[in-house]
Amino acid sequence: MQPPSVIEPSAIELLRLCRLLVAVVAVVDEVDDAGADKGSHMAVVSMISAAGHKGLLAFTGLDSMARWDPAARPVPVTGEAAAQAALDDGAQALVIDVLGPARVVVMGADLANLAATTSRPHTERTDETSVM
Repeated sequence: MQPPSVIEPSAIELLRLCRLLVAVVAVVDEVDDAGADKGSHMAVVSMISAAGHKGLLAFTGLDSMARWDPAARPVPVTGEAAAQAALDDGAQALVIDVLGPARVVVMGADLANLAATTSRPHTERTDETSVM
């Protein structure tokens, strides 16, 4: 596997306003004696990396979401809103198109910058955002 490529700060700015799809799935809360659903709720989906980092999943289109889970329901949001939702959920990353065609992981200062409501000057460069 090749080492990840670093996303340029201008790409973070493009992600801020682009439309992403956050995956929402049904989660069964309770089943009856026959095994049928008695109650459920909808939840956004996150994953835990091998290193123990939590990442909120988002997708660039219905095709990439369907590759991951055909039953997932798309909720359109801006990149900024997806990043803020990741932070609000206690995630350390926003994982875009987890199954490709080009997975993007936004972490650390880049995630905080993407979640900011106004663009901040990039005074510090991190290598925590990558395309895998």
